[in-house]
Amino acid sequence: MHLGAPGQDIVSCWNGSDSDYRYLSGTSMGTPHVVGVCALVWAHYPGDTYLQIKNRVLAGTDRLPSLAGKCVTGGRLNLQMALGSTSPTPGKPVITLSEFDPAASETGPDNGIIRFHRTGDTSQAIQVSWAFSGTAVNGSDYQLLPTTSPFPAGLADADSPSPPSTTQKWKAMKR
Repeated sequence: MHLGAPGQDIVSCWNGSDSDYRYLSGTSMGTPHVVGVCALVWAHYPGDTYLQIKNRVLAGTDRLPSLAGKCVTGGRLNLQMALGSTSPTPGKPVITLSEFDPAASETGPDNGIIRFHRTGDTSQAIQVSWAFSGTAVNGSDYQLLPTTSPFPAGLADADSPSPPSTTQKWKAMKR
């Protein structure tokens, strides 16, 4: 999940009659908010590609401590910020990190994977740095790992081992 969006107790039409409304919750209620923001941002920047629109929306989130480690951006959808945010400099890479291994467990042999995804220029190798935060203690609750990793040239996706995900709520940040 890349960002938080309204999805709890959303008033929506229902199929009982033309005037039947219900409070509904879930991703099917949050998704229309995100799609609507994307449509409005694209209307405001009609020359942008879909990746530029996506980057504007993700860059324009409200960072909230309550979403740290729960979504890639650690932020909540914000139309005003998405309309005012600038696209990344052309040619400059944008790196997103996410936990990628659903089979990871605290007690099993599978420690998990961090997936690095790069948009933009992939012609050069770069060094990516991040920080972990949450309730687990590095070196005590899980295997001690470095917080930097090379991102090879020519790749849009690269993986790095990560600590177990079941008890650690981590937030990955590009430094």
